[in-house]
Amino acid sequence: MWLLTIVFIIVLYESMKLLIWLAFQWKLRVSMCVLFLTSLFPHYYTWWCYMNYYNDEYYKQWYHQLFFSFTEIVSSFTILYLCSTTHETTVYKLSVIIGIALVHVCVSSVDQFVSNVLQGEGYSHQ
Repeated sequence: MWLLTIVFIIVLYESMKLLIWLAFQWKLRVSMCVLFLTSLFPHYYTWWCYMNYYNDEYYKQWYHQLFFSFTEIVSSFTILYLCSTTHETTVYKLSVIIGIALVHVCVSSVDQFVSNVLQGEGYSHQ
């Protein structure tokens, strides 16, 4: 878990360093930078979930969270790549970001709302 924490901190540092460098070079695409900054919270939440699942020995959700983690990383790296104005935005690159967001909304809706609320499989704290 400590290794995961260190990797998250190093990646955060390097991504911020890249964004600042792009800003000083006047090559920063502001819209993608704002999108990247708003995508930082899901990564923090992922880290918190892993710590919580590990500490509480709640391994049932571990692989489910792993799916969200990998897809968030792909989306964030795509957004970070598009933060530079030297990289062309294409329909394929934007569809990767939008597609992952839609999959996250659909999977979360099924997990949290349909199964927990409509099917009554959730506990009172859910």
